[in-house]
Amino acid sequence: MSSDATHAVRIESIRAVYRHLPLTLGASAVNAIVTAVVLAPRAGTGPVALWLAGFAAMLLPRFLAWRRFTRRPAAALAAPVWSRMAVAGSFVSGALWGACSLWLMPDEAPYPVFVAFVIGGMCAGAITVNATHLRSVAAFILAADLPLAGRLAWQGGTLGLPMAAMTLLFAGALLITARRYADQFAEGVRARIALGERTEELACANAQLRAEIAEREQAEAALRQAQKMEAIGSLTSGVAHDVNNVLMVVRGAAETLKRRLAHTPGHLRQIAAILRATERGATLTRQLLAFARKEVLHPAAVDVNAMLRGIGALLEATLGKSVRLDLEFTAKLRPAFIDRSSLEHAIINLAINARDAMPDGGTLTFRTSALTLDEPDPALDLPAGCYAEITVSDTGRGMSETVLARAFDPFFTTKPPGQGSGLGLSQVYGLLRQSGGGVRLESAPGRGTAVHLFIPLAKTGAATVSEPDLLSARAPEPTAEGKSSHIVVLDDEDMVREVVVELLESAGYRVSAFARANDALRVIESDAAIALLISDLGLPDRAGDEVARDARLLRPSLPVLFITGYNDPALLAEEPWQLRKPFSESELLAMVAHALRQRSAAN
Repeated sequence: MSSDATHAVRIESIRAVYRHLPLTLGASAVNAIVTAVVLAPRAGTGPVALWLAGFAAMLLPRFLAWRRFTRRPAAALAAPVWSRMAVAGSFVSGALWGACSLWLMPDEAPYPVFVAFVIGGMCAGAITVNATHLRSVAAFILAADLPLAGRLAWQGGTLGLPMAAMTLLFAGALLITARRYADQFAEGVRARIALGERTEELACANAQLRAEIAEREQAEAALRQAQKMEAIGSLTSGVAHDVNNVLMVVRGAAETLKRRLAHTPGHLRQIAAILRATERGATLTRQLLAFARKEVLHPAAVDVNAMLRGIGALLEATLGKSVRLDLEFTAKLRPAFIDRSSLEHAIINLAINARDAMPDGGTLTFRTSALTLDEPDPALDLPAGCYAEITVSDTGRGMSETVLARAFDPFFTTKPPGQGSGLGLSQVYGLLRQSGGGVRLESAPGRGTAVHLFIPLAKTGAATVSEPDLLSARAPEPTAEGKSSHIVVLDDEDMVREVVVELLESAGYRVSAFARANDALRVIESDAAIALLISDLGLPDRAGDEVARDARLLRPSLPVLFITGYNDPALLAEEPWQLRKPFSESELLAMVAHALRQRSAAN
């Protein structure tokens, strides 16, 4: 048995003795009085009274010991003094009954039988109430039975000697029984301790299991959210592709009409409205692609503190006088690596959302800080590394848990119809995820909203540059020789292909248009005068990058201009010539001029 179990058995055995002590003392007192009444006529009043006084002297200290024991703390119950006091009390009580058999018991019948019956009953009772503490039982039985057996043996005769032997046999049987009771009690205590330990282990295991279940539920919820966002992203990117093709046709046709109707101002207003509508549609599809993480980004080292200072005036004009703008920057923050214009657009979107959440005014705070993750953060789905953190917090209405759970869903908005597209936060989410960062949203009704943007830091020593903007750069006008160049246009959308051909031919270029890649490649192979290939990315028979690779095998110096409504960042990051549908006539002609000049310089 371990030391802890032995200690526990000792405490429980002593506790049981003292718990039953009032019953033991009461039974002893009653039996002593009955015995005194029976023996007084033969033994004399004086000796019996003296014997009862001895009982009273024994009962009072044991009762006081019981009172003291019950008021002791549990930690003090294992002190050896309590065990010694219990043994001493049992011995004195047994000795008094032994003295009764030696001093007060008459020799003639039926007194010896009466005394032996009383003492035997007291010994049996001692086993019942004190069996948990073997030493106390043994002290009482030996002190009470040995004098009785000695007295009966001393009397001798045909009755005395057999009764003496039976008394000793009875005492031995009682001691054996008491030992078994004590062993069973100890086993019970040990079993209870083991059960308690096992219960504690099970409780710890259950607590760990509950924690693992909660962690797994969080992981499953995060996975479901990621899968939902991925599915929505795939859907929205596909929708954006088709919408961009439609917008390309509308915009190209409107610009053709604008050129042809330049002398009829009455129609130009309607054409301008069409062009504005296509611009708005293009902005919407760019937001969809940003959410779907299919937007082509031009990441560079960006000083986020300087960027926020730079757009401070724009933010103040956007927010109005009722909203106070606070900028809290961490000094010496390393540049972040992200597309600058996309980040600026995301910041403005967040500021507008914050302004709308504070109709009665409030405070909008932009705070920057550095974050280092020594290990991946599964909650944000961020790998270990260093990040710049931009926190955008407002004192507005806040969001409920239901709204918070859907805040990043595209087209989800709590604003009235016509006042929000529901793409602001989803675009921010897509930008950060595509840039290798993350976003966390904190909000509660009446407590405002805080959006935390986590952006990977640029490598040490990287130059901080502005975002390159190739499409907005103005190309030089193509020469007469350049305008006569032969261009191959490859797009499976008939209306898009027709619009591009119309724009190019109106500028004086010679154009061959095809819907299938193999047809375009045959012309490129047979005609060495082909100066440029304009190809869509998504073709039914072959991907646009494969067509470009095969065309360059046929004509190594042939430039390829990609036009697409569904951008592939991994591909287009390697391609210098690209246009996003819907593009304008000036953008197309400027890009074509750039590509042709590069070809001429290479040759």
